[in-house]
Amino acid sequence: MTERLSGNVPERDSCEDAGASQHGPLSRLVWFGWILAVLLPPVGLIWAWAAGSIRLWHRIALTAAAVFFGWLYAYYVFGLHVGFLGDMRPVVEFRGPRWPVSRDAVLSRPKVAVKIDVEKARRLIGNSVEAVWPGFMGPGRDGVVELSQQRMLPWPAEGLQELWRREVGGGYASVAAAYGRLYTIEQRGEYEVASCYELATGRELWHYGYRARFSEWQGGPGPRATPAVAQGRLYTLGALGHLHCFDARSGKLIWRTNILEDAGAQVPQWGVACSPLVYGKMLITTPGGSSAGISGYELTTGRLIWQACRRRTSYSSPVVLRFLGRQQLLYFNADSICSHDIESGEELWSYPWATAPEVNVAQPVLIRPSRILISAAYGMGTALLRIGRLESDPGKFLVKPVWRRRELGIKFASPIVYEGSVYGLDGSVLRCLGLAKGNVRWSGRRYGYGQIMRMGEWIVVLSERGELAQVRASPDRFEEVARFKALNGKTWNHPAVAGELLIVRNANEMACFRLPIVAAVPTAQTTPTVAASQTGRTSATAQAQ
Repeated sequence: MTERLSGNVPERDSCEDAGASQHGPLSRLVWFGWILAVLLPPVGLIWAWAAGSIRLWHRIALTAAAVFFGWLYAYYVFGLHVGFLGDMRPVVEFRGPRWPVSRDAVLSRPKVAVKIDVEKARRLIGNSVEAVWPGFMGPGRDGVVELSQQRMLPWPAEGLQELWRREVGGGYASVAAAYGRLYTIEQRGEYEVASCYELATGRELWHYGYRARFSEWQGGPGPRATPAVAQGRLYTLGALGHLHCFDARSGKLIWRTNILEDAGAQVPQWGVACSPLVYGKMLITTPGGSSAGISGYELTTGRLIWQACRRRTSYSSPVVLRFLGRQQLLYFNADSICSHDIESGEELWSYPWATAPEVNVAQPVLIRPSRILISAAYGMGTALLRIGRLESDPGKFLVKPVWRRRELGIKFASPIVYEGSVYGLDGSVLRCLGLAKGNVRWSGRRYGYGQIMRMGEWIVVLSERGELAQVRASPDRFEEVARFKALNGKTWNHPAVAGELLIVRNANEMACFRLPIVAAVPTAQTTPTVAASQTGRTSATAQAQ
């Protein structure tokens, strides 16, 4: 018995030695796999399934670790952001490191990306004294640039001449141009930043940051409303309602308030996107609260002058148009378009225009003498309204639709009216309608949910993918003359024009291009007068004083 047991002892020792000899290398392999999964997640993921001598549960654990740490690095080190385009297709972007840094470091970013000849650039564009592009969509808030004594040539096939390009913070605000400078508002880390750049070079001149961050799942973080410039002051409105007034040259803060708190309003689902409007000595905003849908502030002090219209706000911006013998303040709220007396805020008329998600974005367009063109997506389409006075009571207004067509439903952009035709992005497709009856004249290419504007006889398109395109504004046929990549990343921001310069930005970068504009050949009758009479634009003096 003793001999049999003692004879089995070496046998047991032999098995344990064999197990130990196998367990050691296996442990080393697993630990090596964990090191790869943590430090080099893509390599660790490949190794987990390429190694031939580890168990299945080890492979699954290493895979989970590689995926987790890979996402962690992508998010914090490379700034991974998964957003959505206007048609809800996902888009992946990388926006730089997210790790905590000091406030000064955050506000000092970003830096100029390219070097240029500064003196040559300054001589090229001069130094504009007036507000050449005072706010959202330009002097008339209609995205129209009339070239009365000039004309724009067809663009080169390779694209426009680039003067400079630089990084900017997040958000979908456009830029205002005045005094040889550019003004915008952007997201840098946990701060909304009002920023000023030199127009000639893109060099940052000053910035002012305050702690505020709005973000939503489709668009991501950042402010949406374009600043306004008037009388040497800059007015910025953040996505959480922070309204600031600065000295436009020095960046010194003059006054500030919060339009949502003043009106008892909540932050809209997609953030505050209504760009502030300067009219005379008043700044107009549309908070859409229980106390007021519209608020008028004194330009110099920020004192609240009046509040009116207890309707929920939407995402279009207020505009002042003169027709039927008086100045009228028009703006879209969540379920209608309304007209108000500009001095008192009294409602003059309204017309129901409600989308299912309560989203109205496109600007209303005045067609002389008293018609209004409106558009929205979500099945609404485009409608032409006729505004008149009641015969029984001339002090009251009557609104009747002339036509309505669902073939042009504009989601993010605004319609352009030119020489009897309507141009707009029906979803992602550029389309032309006849103004008289709303009939479709042509459908062009897809540009995504971008922006459009008109310069003379040309439609300028800034696509959702950051492409710039030049399209002839003709009802006969769709004719794209040139198209090139201008920006990287999703682009919902409206372009801006300062003389011969075209400025575009998105949530990643900003760039400046020179337009091929030359002197026009004199003619007996100029077309800009006709175009102005059709669109009924308010003068730059009236809106930017």
